[in-house]
Amino acid sequence: MASAALTEIGIENLHQAQTALDRRSQAIAAVAELAGRLPLNPSERDDTLGTLRLVSDAGRQAQQRIAALRTAAVGELDQWTRIYRALSGAGASVKRIDVSG
Repeated sequence: MASAALTEIGIENLHQAQTALDRRSQAIAAVAELAGRLPLNPSERDDTLGTLRLVSDAGRQAQQRIAALRTAAVGELDQWTRIYRALSGAGASVKRIDVSG
């Protein structure tokens, strides 16, 4: 469930996705530890392992998505930096906008 929720987080919310991914990793570790303590019959053990594999795969996909978003954000920043420099170098009147908060 937590992994499915990760895939629904919008690409504009990179920090939220990373936070959710961290929480998901902690939950998986807790479930794996708990599963190691409980006596499970082979069928329950196989079900638990299958679920953990599915969760792991969804997490891997979410990590790849976050990496792609970071790459896109850096590319966009680089593009805007080049535009800013080109306008400044051409002698154009450039207004500075304070985005520091």
